[in-house]
Parts: sequence; structure tokens; C-alpha cells
Amino acid sequence: MPHSGQLRINLFGHLRLTFENQPIASLRTDRYQSLLAYFVLQARSPQPRSQLAGLFWPDIPDAKAKASLRQELYRLKKMLPQADQFLQVTAKTVQWLPQLPFWLDVTEFEAKLAQAAQEQEPSAKLGALQQAVALYQDGLLLTCYDAWIEPTRDRLHKRMISALVDLGHLLGDLGDHHGAIGYTQQLLQLDPLNESGYLLLMQLHAQQGERARSLQVYHQCMTLLYEEMGIAPSTETRQFYEQLLLDGASSPQIIFREPTLNPPSPDKRLLSSKTVSKMSQIDWGEAPDVGFFYGRTEESAQLRQWLGQDRCRLVSVLGMGGIGKTILAAKVANELQAEFDVIVWRSLCHAPTLDMLLKDLIGFISSQQEKTCSLPRFVHWLRQSRCLVILGNVETLFQAGKSAGRYRAGYENYGELLSVVGQASHQSCLLLTSREQSSEIATFAGTNPAVQALHLDGSPEAALAIIDANQLVGTQSEKVLLGDHYGHNPLFVQMISRSIRDVFAGEIALFLKEGTLLLADVKCLFDHQFERLTLLEKTVMTWLAINHNGMSLAELKATLYQAVCQAKLIEAIESLSWRSLIERQGDTYTQKPIFIDYVTDYVIKQMSNVLIDSTGCNRHFLQSLLARNAQ
Repeated sequence: MPHSGQLRINLFGHLRLTFENQPIASLRTDRYQSLLAYFVLQARSPQPRSQLAGLFWPDIPDAKAKASLRQELYRLKKMLPQADQFLQVTAKTVQWLPQLPFWLDVTEFEAKLAQAAQEQEPSAKLGALQQAVALYQDGLLLTCYDAWIEPTRDRLHKRMISALVDLGHLLGDLGDHHGAIGYTQQLLQLDPLNESGYLLLMQLHAQQGERARSLQVYHQCMTLLYEEMGIAPSTETRQFYEQLLLDGASSPQIIFREPTLNPPSPDKRLLSSKTVSKMSQIDWGEAPDVGFFYGRTEESAQLRQWLGQDRCRLVSVLGMGGIGKTILAAKVANELQAEFDVIVWRSLCHAPTLDMLLKDLIGFISSQQEKTCSLPRFVHWLRQSRCLVILGNVETLFQAGKSAGRYRAGYENYGELLSVVGQASHQSCLLLTSREQSSEIATFAGTNPAVQALHLDGSPEAALAIIDANQLVGTQSEKVLLGDHYGHNPLFVQMISRSIRDVFAGEIALFLKEGTLLLADVKCLFDHQFERLTLLEKTVMTWLAINHNGMSLAELKATLYQAVCQAKLIEAIESLSWRSLIERQGDTYTQKPIFIDYVTDYVIKQMSNVLIDSTGCNRHFLQSLLARNAQ
């Protein structure tokens, strides 16, 4: 055990660092923790600085990566107590070379396992194994998602499983069945598909006279192996189960019906929970039919390049509702099927928790070989195969009435998912579709080439194709005018085309004579989006509706100077841009005509409800609005 004055480092679970019995809280960021763990675990040899730069900053040029390493080493030495006594930094190498004693839980864990292997006396072996298992609080440095840590993490995980197996057998031999059962259950929590662990647990319960519980364990094992791997228990496990049935033939018993199985392939039983099938597997989930797809030539090419040629890790397709995000993602994913080993599509419209989503995704990607909800394990499987994971309706994770991209309570860990997938080294891609941009995408898209965002505007080609498909009658200019008023939004144009066909006999000119209408279906979509805005965002939208030619930031500030500071105004404008509700043209911000119509209609209705103060309007504003609406 460590002396009180030592540096003590715990890497199992989350990093804990103490020096002279005082916790060191300065190493809170994942980057510093990862660097420190790497140096400590690679202490036997000096690490070339050029290699470290490429390992920790693989996505930036060498010169910039080396500069980043230099800066982080400087900061790390500032945070680490008596750093010169532990870390040797030269012009070419870095090495953990402690001149003072220190204690590391990983070293102690492996030392205790080595001691147990050498002990001949069962009680001494038992003590060493128990001490080793007590040190393994959880997987190695769970906050680290870098590729370098995976082999070490897996090796220690396997050693822990082996130690638990040894403890179960050893305590069983010593007659401590209760203790043996506890360690074997711990084993099955770490490795749920470990059949030998189920057999040992059956034997231990049987030795305690708990025949019914032993039969239940077999049923659990049989069901899990069938559901997760499509195989039956081994001959040895089945024979023990059948012996249990024979031994209890004279007493009431529960016989579990076994499923009919196709004979497993000769090598299927050799699969472990760490082995991924290289067979292509696809689950389109709620993906739409891509048979009706027009235009988007440039957007499709850009998305194909990011997913295929550039091998981006995190890509977001953004735009307002109905603009065509989902069908574009589905179209490109269909075209790139041959480039991925695994494709899985999931909609977040019902806002599953991150644990629920990860359990589902890990199960599918691993061919049901693993059923966990761990973010490190998700990244692990993203490294094993080239996967395309598509998550639709991401906006459901964000709060209404707050600035765009703010997570709902209980969903903040989705931000960690995006950060980790975007920054960790792996060969897969997470593709998102959303009406709102997340802060993680906004942050990384400008600095990390592996993270990209595609903002979709209306598609004139798709709008015209929809008008023609509905067999509307009109000149080319009338068709263009119709599409332009609705922002060439495919869903809006489809809704309006249906009404023109049913009410105006398909005549576009008759519809346009009535003045462009805000029909109920379109208004309902706007209602849902508008109610998600903050009060200030609604106010900005209102003033942009009045000044339909656009307003600059200075003009908006002058108009709202009594109500809001500039920082809040900039935040509101950025949030509206993230929601794809306003556009920038030069130094002015504008809205599409259909938005102007909606906001005008919305505010006039507020007058009857006496909500003038809540929208930040004044009498002059309302008079201007009514005058414009009467034109």
C-alpha cells in the first residue's frame, strides 16, 4: 500500500490523483487525464514527441500537433505536483521516470495477480486474488476514448474476468459457496455471455441444495445465448442441467421448454463478446422511401464526400421541418451501402434516454454479442467495423423556450456522445438530422475536419417536381412564384399543391389571385416551431416581419435597445440561425415570405389576447403592422 507522502494514481474507473493525502483536482479535462495515463502506462520506455503529437492530435498538421503537445506538456507540468520528479521531458522524448515513490492501482492489480499465480497455499492465493479484484473498480479510465487505450483496457478487463473465475472455483473448493456465488455473479455482470460462468453458478447453487435456482440459472443462460448469439448451451452445460432433472425426478420440478435451433456453424461458438462480425448488416429503422427524390445534386455530392472520401466521424444535416433532411440522408446512405459494414437508422422522435439508445445500437452493431449502454463500449464497436449510424429528429432532445441546442433535463449526456464521437479516433460515422444545431456541432465543425454540418435551404428542383407531380396547371413563372413564396420547402409545396388541386381545380393562377394563403397544415407546422422560441427570438422575428426587406444588427439593436443588451441580441440571432428561421444577406437579416405571413398573422392574433407587453411590441409597432397587413 502507498505511504502517506506518496503520489497516488487511480486509473480504474475515473482518474483520482492524490499527493500527500491531498486530492489534486486540477487535472479535470479528458486531454490531461489521457496524457497522464499514457505516460504512466508506458513508463518503461521514452516516448518520441513526434509520435505523441500524431497520436493525440491525428487530425491536424504535424507542426500544429507538435505545438499543441508542447503547450499541453507545459500546462500538465504546472498542474502535476513536483512534476520534474516524475516526468522527464527532453527536446525529443517524454517519459514517466519517477525519482520519488508513487503508487498506481493498475501496477498493484497486476502485481497481486502475479503473486496469486505463484502462491501454492490456497489461502494465500485467495487473499492475493481478492486484493486484486478489489482494486478493479471499473474499466480503465472510462473518460478516455482514444484508440491507444483500448488494447490495455481490454487486456485488464480479461484479466479481471479470469481472476473472478479463479475466485469462484477456489472459494467453491474451500466450501465458501456464498462467497463463490458473489464473485461469479460479478463475473457475469462484466461478461454476460460467459457460459462457463453460468455453469459454475449452477454448480455452486446445486452444491448448496438450491436445485430450483440452479435450474433458473440454466434457463437464463439458455435464453441469453439463443437471443444474443443464436446458439444452444454447450454439451457440458446441458449434461449438468439434465443431471439436475434426473436427481429431482421424484419431486415437483419446473421443466423449461428449449427453443428449436438451427445447428450453429462450426465456428459460431468460437465468437466472443469482443469479436465483431464482418458480415454487412443493415437496419433502416424509420428511414423513408427514397423513390421520390429530386434535385439536391450539390448537397448529395457534398454529403457523399464527407461520409465516403473524407471519412468524417460526425456529420449533421440541418434545416427547418419539411426541407428534406431525412430523405437526403436516406438517399446518400443507400448510395454508400457498399462502403460500410454496418448501417443502422434510429429516430429520436420519442426522445429515448442515451442509455436506451446505446444499448440498442451496441447490441445491433455487435451482432447481439454485447448488451451494455456504455459510451466507451460504443466507441469500441465503432472501431471494430466501419459503421454508419443515422439519428433522426435530434431536435427532440432540446428544450423549448430556450436558445437553440440547449438539452432537456436528463438528456445532457447526448452532448458527451457527440463530443466523443467527433473527437475519438474510429472508422465510423454518426450522421444526424435536426431542425436545430447542437452546440457541439457548432463548436467542432469550424475547427475539426472530421466534424461537418450541412445546412439545407429550399430546393427549387424538388418544388417544381412536386408541382408537376400534382398536375397543377400554370406557366413556368407561376410555378416558380408559388415555390418561391413557400421557400421551395418540399413539404410546404406538397401541402399547398394538394389544396390547389382540390379547391382551385389545379389552377395556380386562381390560387395566386386569392393572395398567397397560410393554410392550416402549414400553419400547424409553424405553430410548433414558433412556440419553441424564446421571447426575444419571437420579438426579433416580429420586427423582421415588419421590415420585410431585412434589418442589420445595428438596426435591430436600435429598435430593441430598451429591452435587451447586445450580447443577448446576438445570442438570439445566432439561435434563430441555428433553427434555420432567418437568413443573412450581406449585413442584413431576413425571413422568407411565408415566415413573414405567419409572424404577421401570429402577432395580430396576440392583440386580441392583450399580449402586447409579452411580445415586446408598442403602439407604434402595432399600427405599422396593421398598416402593412392591410396593403
